Amino acid sequence: MIGTYRIFTDATSDLTPELMEGLASVEIIPMQVEIGGAEYTYGSPDGITAQEFYRLQKAGNFATTSQINPTIYFQSFEPWLRQGYDVLYLCFSSGLSGTYQSASLAVEELQMEYPE
Repeated sequence: MIGTYRIFTDATSDLTPELMEGLASVEIIPMQVEIGGAEYTYGSPDGITAQEFYRLQKAGNFATTSQINPTIYFQSFEPWLRQGYDVLYLCFSSGLSGTYQSASLAVEELQMEYPE
């Protein structure tokens, strides 16, 4: 957290603990991914790692992701807004992923409750 902001990104950022070392705290919103017919959570400490994700892909296993549900964004952002923090969400552009659209839907709803 920097100042009054809480910084978020999602699993598409591929941030590893090593990349985050020494940087400001960034909360990663995980996403569901299917690789070679198996379901995984990507972007959470207890889910598949970025290294394993790419190892499976290099081995010829095609990956598909599910768009993060707007409710997940709402549940991630709302507790911080309730405490008076602002939220900064860093994501892929809408041209690369549907995550932006899902986050935008959550933000529209949250702005009604937290207009400031």
